Parts: sequence; C-alpha cells; structure tokens
Amino acid sequence: MFFRKILALIVMCVSFNSFSQVSWSTIFTPSTGTLWDIQFVNDHIGYVHSSNGEVLKSEDEGWTWEIVYPDNDDIILSMSFPDENHGWICGWNDFFKFTDDGGASWNEVPFPEIGSGFVTEFDAVYFLDSLTGYVGVYDQDISGYFDVYKTTDGGLTWTVTGWVTSIGFFESIEFIDEDNGWIASWSSILSTSDGGDTWNVHFTGTGQSYQWIDAADSDNIYALTDSGEVWSADDATAFSDVQYLELDEAYFELEVLNNNFGFVVGNNGSLYHWDGTTWNAIVGVASGALTGVHIESESSVWLCGSGGTVYRGQITPNDAEVDYFSLQDTACHLNTYP
Repeated sequence: MFFRKILALIVMCVSFNSFSQVSWSTIFTPSTGTLWDIQFVNDHIGYVHSSNGEVLKSEDEGWTWEIVYPDNDDIILSMSFPDENHGWICGWNDFFKFTDDGGASWNEVPFPEIGSGFVTEFDAVYFLDSLTGYVGVYDQDISGYFDVYKTTDGGLTWTVTGWVTSIGFFESIEFIDEDNGWIASWSSILSTSDGGDTWNVHFTGTGQSYQWIDAADSDNIYALTDSGEVWSADDATAFSDVQYLELDEAYFELEVLNNNFGFVVGNNGSLYHWDGTTWNAIVGVASGALTGVHIESESSVWLCGSGGTVYRGQITPNDAEVDYFSLQDTACHLNTYP
C-alpha cells in the first residue's frame, strides 16, 4: 500500500465583529484533485475522497492528511465511514471496495449479479454501523433499473429492497436508525420507515436534481437541489417548504446539525449558513468550488473543495451565547503564515 503524508500548509483567515472571532484555516493536502464528502468519525480521525480516485485520511484533527487509497483509474462517487476502521467507497464500472483496518488495505465488496451481471454504477453508499448499510445501484443493461440494496453483515451478502425503478441516479443516502431513511436522486426524494422494505417517492417529475439530503432528527429533513433550492419537511415526508439560494450557482452538499444550524456548499466558493430561519451567505472563505461539509459542532466546521483543499472554521466567542449566527455576510481576509 502506498502512503504519502504531507505537513499541511495552513492559511489563516480571521473575521472580526462586535460579538466573536471566527477563523478559517486552509489546509493543502497531498491530493491535487477536487475533494468530496469530508467525514470525521471522532475528534481526531477523518476521511475524504478525491476526483483523482483517492481516499485521504487524517489522524490529527484534519491538520495533516495522507493518501490511503490511490488509484487514478477509479471514479469514486460516494464514501461512507461509520467508524474509524470500517469504510466503503463506490463508483463507476463495478467499483465497490471496503476497508476494515482504517484504509491500510482494501478489498472488493462481493455483490450479486444483476441482469447480465454487469453493474454500471454504484451511485451512493451509506452505512449505519459496521454491519448495516445501503447502496444505490444503476444497471445500464436493464432499462430504467435503479434500486437500493441492503446488507446486515458488513457487505458480505446483499438483498434488494423495495423496487424503486425509474427514479434517476442516486446522489446521497441518509439513515438515522435501522428503520428511517431518505435518498436524494436526480428526479425524486425517497423515504422509508421500514428499513427499505418499501419506499415512498416525493416530488417525482419536478425537473429538479436533488443533490443531497440530511436529517436534523426523525421528523425534520432537508434536501438540496443542484440549482439552489433547499426543501424541508417537518413530518419526515411532506416536503412543503422551500428556500432559495443564489440561483446562478451549482450546489453540491448540505449538512444540518439541528433545526437551527446547517451549511450548504457550492461552486465558486458558495457557502451558506442556516440559522433556523434563513440561509445566510458567507463570503471570502474560498474562491474555488466547495464540495463537502462536515459539522463537528456549532463551533467547529469542516469544508473541502477544489485543488485538494480542506478548510476548518472555528469560533472563539467573547460570550458563551454567541455562535455562527454572527457569520452571515462576513468577508474573510486571508493571511499566509510560513
């Protein structure tokens, strides 16, 4: 296994106002590709994958990163690490691999044949823990075949869940427990309350591509479209409320910590913070694409984006009541440190 580690060059960006001090640290990783889907499994260990077919790992709270899976021929579309040791990556051309030792080694995931036996894409993967997981599958040999498969033994065996054909490519999967889950797809939002035995389809035919879905709790769900619509439901299924971001940008990922705290990232440094009422723009953190977000707490947020770059936002309040609400419309000034 090829490992490469680099001491991160850190660029600090500090914003001041009358309430708090917010700093954004820019960390350059060993990858030159665009980073996607940053995830931290505990206070120290995080993972992110790149457009170059790489998986990177950090063991020091994100300040340095090493490449633990390098294969430039692979196109990784999705990644899921439920804990520090177990992880799954999937993508185009039958690509589906797992690690059970924190990225030290990787193996093919055994998967049943579909149709002619050739699976074109594993679009999205999500594991609740080291045993129970889901993967969204598209098979080009079967017209309109899109389905969700489930495992309860860590990926050794897979069974097809309720038939969900012709709903478009899967973008993201979210489960909060063994029963309740949601999927964002190109044309629809899917929901299940029985572990995937049946799926309900929402918003079919609206023409929007749903890029990401996340749950604040079992009732409050948020879904992001690629054109900047954020739909929300307060009863787990009826997505009736919509708010609009700047509509001339492309958006990639959404994460909510609770009903009063969340982030959306997108192209050209687009970054929005949710305060429970409004999505407020934060400017100046990055100029390139921001493609992933992980919320550690209301005082620590991780972003990733183009050029192999990771960003960490930390807040040092002057008052214990102060939080990211003061971040809206904040310009960030960069200073480079040796």
